[in-house]
Amino acid sequence: MRAERVESVAVGLERGDGCARWQYARLVPGANENIDFEQATADLDDFGVSLIRLISELLREAHLHVHSLGYRVKGRDSAGRKLARGGAKYAGYLDLTDLLGIRIITYFSDDVDNVAAALVPEFDIDEENSVDKRAALGVDSFGYLSLHYIARLNSVRSQLVEYRRFNGRKFEIQIRSILQHAWAEIEHDLGYKANRALPDEFRRKFSQLAGHLELADSQFINIRDGLGSYAEHVNTQLRGRMHDSLTIDQYTLAAFADDALVVALDRKIADAYHISLARDIDLKYISNRALTFPPVGISDIGTLKRLMLTRYDQIVAFTHEWAQRPDLMVDDPEEISPRGVSFYYALLSVLGSAGDQIGNLVAKLPNRSSWSSREIADVPVTWARVASHVRELSADENEPTERGET
Repeated sequence: MRAERVESVAVGLERGDGCARWQYARLVPGANENIDFEQATADLDDFGVSLIRLISELLREAHLHVHSLGYRVKGRDSAGRKLARGGAKYAGYLDLTDLLGIRIITYFSDDVDNVAAALVPEFDIDEENSVDKRAALGVDSFGYLSLHYIARLNSVRSQLVEYRRFNGRKFEIQIRSILQHAWAEIEHDLGYKANRALPDEFRRKFSQLAGHLELADSQFINIRDGLGSYAEHVNTQLRGRMHDSLTIDQYTLAAFADDALVVALDRKIADAYHISLARDIDLKYISNRALTFPPVGISDIGTLKRLMLTRYDQIVAFTHEWAQRPDLMVDDPEEISPRGVSFYYALLSVLGSAGDQIGNLVAKLPNRSSWSSREIADVPVTWARVASHVRELSADENEPTERGET
């Protein structure tokens, strides 16, 4: 079987297959010493791209969102220095297990272990050469914190046609948080490694800084978890119809955006512009909307809901007329209306009903500079016209008919 593999690799060599060179060196004793840097790194860029695609999908399936994911092929000088430091440990470039490196940077330090849990079962891990530098660092020391795995494709995946040429090739996976990454980059730039070689004054400063970064990592996790609990509390309050107890912020407004009233009004507004309504809520858009209500006197979800209920017909009528303005006409069929767009039109209803005082209200808004003088003038006029029209229609509907009179 081994002879067959060597023969297969030899055929690849004749074709000029870059990966065949390192496979040949792995199978034939002594061949590694004759592999130069270019041969050792042949097709590693292709392998890196394939791994990034694979790992992205694995993280997506695990519902893990990371700050960045990338790869690098070790440079010639760096590889040469590592060979020289290793002495007899390395017979040649192919003995370096980190010629190809994958780096995953998470937002939170506890996600380092979550990412590892999602990836480790998908690869063959070289436990002997893998290291958790977080555990390796003494409690009285400071320095580089990261989780490093030496890995290769497992037996199942390496037989797939798109990965077959990388079968047996080792690579390194580095996983660390964004704050741990910041430390590593600054440490590298300053050019120090052994913290005990630093003067005491600077060792103390680095220890203080390391403590601050570790505390910051921990506090970011607490904030994330706290906001998650707050969001659950908001949903519980809304299900209990306790709208008046909820101050308007991006979380309460995002939860309220799922209310049947808001969804129905959102659809009416999207229809007025002949565009589709977005499926998902954009928190950035909702956050901007949340900032606009307190300045005009609407501070809780209950007040906002009552406003939208009592002005529902006026807001719909206003939207249809407002959508006819030439500068707002939509001619792109792929244009999407954001979820919660009715919050904007609820704000316009408040501004419109202010009449001549609209300028004072607009001056209180965080985005006041985006309002043109024409809009400030047109909103009250348009609102007064549609509100009057809606009142007339409502009065006509409530008049008794001749058939109903006694």
